[in-house]
Amino acid sequence: MGVQMTEFQLTLKSVGIDEIVTSGGLTRLLSLRKLLLAGLGLSLALTLYGCGPSEQQKAEQRRIDCLNKPCEGDVVPKVSAGNVAMKVGGRYFSVPKAYRLDFLGLAFYWPSKTHLTGPPEGGSFPEKGQPFYDIAIELDFVPEPASIELSDMIAMAEKKGRPVTLISQSTNLDVVTVQLREQPTELSTIYVAKNASYPSGKPAAMGCTHARKDDRCSAYFAWGQGMHISVSFNQRHAQDWPQIYAEIERVLALVKPL
Repeated sequence: MGVQMTEFQLTLKSVGIDEIVTSGGLTRLLSLRKLLLAGLGLSLALTLYGCGPSEQQKAEQRRIDCLNKPCEGDVVPKVSAGNVAMKVGGRYFSVPKAYRLDFLGLAFYWPSKTHLTGPPEGGSFPEKGQPFYDIAIELDFVPEPASIELSDMIAMAEKKGRPVTLISQSTNLDVVTVQLREQPTELSTIYVAKNASYPSGKPAAMGCTHARKDDRCSAYFAWGQGMHISVSFNQRHAQDWPQIYAEIERVLALVKPL
């Protein structure tokens, strides 16, 4: 029990949980709970179906549990002032503290581009007081390669004979609708930043399913380091996608492997 408490305290300290609460991201604490509880699954199953895990199984479970959080025994790399060390997939990265969102994420507010913690000493910013999920652009680091990017899904839909309909065009944004999945009633609206591309070289495309009640748009793209970035934000900002992606690129450039 003593070791578990030490790891729990170390994890909360590394995340900066006091800043998360005061910065308007309280609802994101659910993610902390999920991550902390996820590692119990294997141990519980082994207890129910046998005499308990072997030492080898315990070691493997511990390795999995510690891939995305600091654990006792880790030598956490030092970072420069204004940054924190974030562990993803067993590796540490230096990330700007002002943008840090729970274990594996960064966030900023839109359209002001204000970082997650807001101005110093609780100063005002345009979105202050609004619901977090209405104004936040969330970036999650996923410690596995992106299996497919949105432009590939569009190409596959066209190959299967599903229509891709151009809705609007501008100098920096194309908007199309396409049936990405088998369900014919579930059309996705795809926003393509015409003057930008993902690190893979493929079009910087983002999708929204406007018929869904969760009113979220999302994008995901390979970022290197054997992982991908998952982006999520409110549909009200969909037309701003080229500007949002430009800010995402700027923020990600601040993340450095250690």
